[in-house]
Amino acid sequence: MKKSTIALAAAAFLMLGPTACKTSEKNYRKSYDKIVEKIQSERTAEDSLLTGDFYTQGRLKRYVVGADTLTARIDYVHPDRISPSDTTPLPRLEPFYIIVGQFRQIFNARAMSQRLIRHGHSPVILHNNVPEYFVGLYPTSMAVDALRSLREVSTDTSVIMRPPCPWVLRPAQTVR
Repeated sequence: MKKSTIALAAAAFLMLGPTACKTSEKNYRKSYDKIVEKIQSERTAEDSLLTGDFYTQGRLKRYVVGADTLTARIDYVHPDRISPSDTTPLPRLEPFYIIVGQFRQIFNARAMSQRLIRHGHSPVILHNNVPEYFVGLYPTSMAVDALRSLREVSTDTSVIMRPPCPWVLRPAQTVR
């Protein structure tokens, strides 16, 4: 009796054991959603008052360009690599970038950058300390060029954007 019970338990373990512990995308998604829900439920109105939208928005500055006005968001950003295996030197920061995508996760920024490369663009990935990842096009040192590029990218059908894009980013390190 004891041997048959042990054999039955061993057979059940062998049948169910390897399949019972497998993870799936569904399990990961369920766990992720629980964590996000917990974080959001712990936030209070006081948190948003204390941060003063620090995590969602940089300081805005307006530049007069002829008869037009260019509004740029000023934020401390750093360049990042489009591909993790890329060993080329990181680009030097320019004073203006047209932001066509912003993401919380770098792999989304990299995926958009790869799509833009396939359409003939030269994107740059920038990140701040929050972290937010920005996909930028048309780095330039002149506000007039940034305004022209902003208008161009707004009508370019090869660049697929979601609001609030496009907008102009001015790295805080370049503001004097």
